[in-house]
Amino acid sequence: ITAMKEGRYQLVIIENVNPVFTLPENSGFKEALGTVPFVVSLSTEKDETSELADLHLPTSHFLESWGDAQPRNGVFALQQPVMARVPGFDTMEVGGLMLELAQMVGLDRFEAPNYRDYIKASWKILHQKLDISLPFAQFWKQSLQNGGHYESFKPSSIALNSEVYAVEFSDPPKK
Repeated sequence: ITAMKEGRYQLVIIENVNPVFTLPENSGFKEALGTVPFVVSLSTEKDETSELADLHLPTSHFLESWGDAQPRNGVFALQQPVMARVPGFDTMEVGGLMLELAQMVGLDRFEAPNYRDYIKASWKILHQKLDISLPFAQFWKQSLQNGGHYESFKPSSIALNSEVYAVEFSDPPKK
C-alpha cells in the first residue's frame, strides 16, 4: 500500500481477489490503488476492486482451468478442468491469458497453442529432470489420474549455530 502511495508502481495486476472489499477501509488500499496509473483486474466476477480497474479481464473459474504447482519437495501437483466453461461467458483461464500475452509481445519459449499444451510440455521437462523410467505418455496419463506426481519427501539438511542456545523475548507491555 505504501509503495503504491509513493508511486513506485506503474502497473498493478490483481488476480481473483477483492482487497477493496476485504481490507479494512482505514488500510488506505482503495486510495493507494487510485494513485497507480494502470490497474488490471483478472477475476471471475465483477466486484469492488474490478470496478476501480482500468481494465477488467474476466477469467475462468479454477474448476475450468489447467494448472500445476510444486508446494514442497517431492510434490508436483497437476490441476485439470473438472467442468467445461460455462456457456455465455467469454472468459479465459489465467494461464492461457498469460501465454497469449507472452506470445503477443514476442517472448521466446511460449509457442504452445494453448495452456494445456504448455503445461504438458513443462511436464515433459519434469519427466526428463526426474529421470522417470516410464514413457512420457504413460507418466502423463498417470499424473492426470493421480492429480500429480508424488515422491518421498526429501528434507533439506540444516545446521544450527552452536553458539545460539536460546532466544529470550521481553515481557509484553502491561495494559
